[in-house]
Amino acid sequence: MDETLIVIAGDHGEELGEHGEYGHRFRFFDECINVPMLFYNPAFEEQKISGLTDLSDMAPTILDLVGLDIPRTYVGQSLNSIINEKLYIQMEVFHRGSCLYKNKPVYMSVRTKEYKYIWKEWIDIEDESGEAEVLLFNLIKDKGELNNIAESNQNVVIKMQDIIAQRLSGIDDYVKNRSKEDLVKTGVYKYLMN
Repeated sequence: MDETLIVIAGDHGEELGEHGEYGHRFRFFDECINVPMLFYNPAFEEQKISGLTDLSDMAPTILDLVGLDIPRTYVGQSLNSIINEKLYIQMEVFHRGSCLYKNKPVYMSVRTKEYKYIWKEWIDIEDESGEAEVLLFNLIKDKGELNNIAESNQNVVIKMQDIIAQRLSGIDDYVKNRSKEDLVKTGVYKYLMN
C-alpha cells in the first residue's frame, strides 16, 4: 500500500433541481462542474488546495507524485508543487451530438474566484434549456448563480470574453469554420491579426 497512489475524481456533477434542471446538461453551473479530485497514499500529509483547479491538473499531479517528469505540452500543473496559482479556469463544451465546429456552437465559461462568465456562441437548436448567450455571476455575493449581472458589469464581460477569444484563436478547426464576421464578433479576429 505504501507504494500505491490512489486517485479519485469525478467527471461532472449533477443538478438536482437547481436552475430548473435534473442531470448534467452541458451547463457550467457549480452543481455540474465542482467535482472531487483526491490523491491518497499513507505517507501523504492531509492538504486541501484552496486555489482554482481543474481536471487538466490531474495527470501532472500523478506524474509529480510518483517522481516522473511532466511533459511541457501538458496544460495543467501539479497540485503537489503549485508554482503559480491560476487566475482563472476555462471550460468548453458542445451541446449533444456532433463535436464538429462547422455544425455546432461552442459553449464556454471562464471562472475566477470572484466571477463566473458563461458564453454561448449561439443557442444550439437541440438545447432545451436555452439560457441567454451571456451570463455573469458574482460567486461571492451570489453562490447560487441566480442573478445575471452581465448587463451592469460590461468591464468584466469584456475581460472574460477576451480570455475566450484567445482560446478560440488557437483552435484551427474553429477559425476555419467561422466567417470573418463571426471571428470579429467573438473577438477572435484581433488575435489572428497579431
